[in-house]
Amino acid sequence: MVRSNEYTAATYSLSADAHRILSVAISAIAQNDQCFTTYRIYVKELITFFPALHSDKNAMARIDKATDALMGSYIKIKQKNGWIKKNLVHSCQYNKNSGHPYVDIKLDNDMLPHLIGVNGYFSSPKLDNIRFFKKDQHFKLHAYFYSFLYRHSTGVVSIKDLRQILDIDKKQYQLVGHLKNRLLNPSIKLINDVTDINISTEEVKEGRKITGFIFNITKNTDKPSSNSVNSKL
Repeated sequence: MVRSNEYTAATYSLSADAHRILSVAISAIAQNDQCFTTYRIYVKELITFFPALHSDKNAMARIDKATDALMGSYIKIKQKNGWIKKNLVHSCQYNKNSGHPYVDIKLDNDMLPHLIGVNGYFSSPKLDNIRFFKKDQHFKLHAYFYSFLYRHSTGVVSIKDLRQILDIDKKQYQLVGHLKNRLLNPSIKLINDVTDINISTEEVKEGRKITGFIFNITKNTDKPSSNSVNSKL
């Protein structure tokens, strides 16, 4: 799943199911592709691959709802003199296909420079890494951390920037302690437990006040990083 670092640091909000479908579509992009094609995702394989869908009898309804969300989704990328918003998906089509249903996804061409022929800094985590993620923030934090794997550290990430990356409303986790203990720490524990990277955290303080964090990233060689499932999806 090659993605530019601009993409991983962008502001956007998706449901976990929308993340799953989008990630599978991105993982289907071939290394030598010059443009987006229609990426076909078979529903049975999608449901089997992700435990959260496999255990739910309403999985098909969830997939339908997730594609609705994808059709209205966009990313917001900071620029030197402002920002730019780009749609993620151009079209989604469901086909029953005589008992072997599939969803066809066409990514929006505005995303080309972030997903194909990416120049400069980018990341390419394996699809297996996200199998057990359950929240929007799990996907975002993992993607963000992975983009710094080559540096082994994010440097200082302010509380403001962290909220922006995770698209956290100002009314949520108003206390830094709540942000850390209820969202950040559990998310990092999950990433460490089920993916091929390991995250450690350092607090940045002004006096006694936590103003940010430094996240250190290393490769977790004990975890499988196979991406062989792509050919099935």
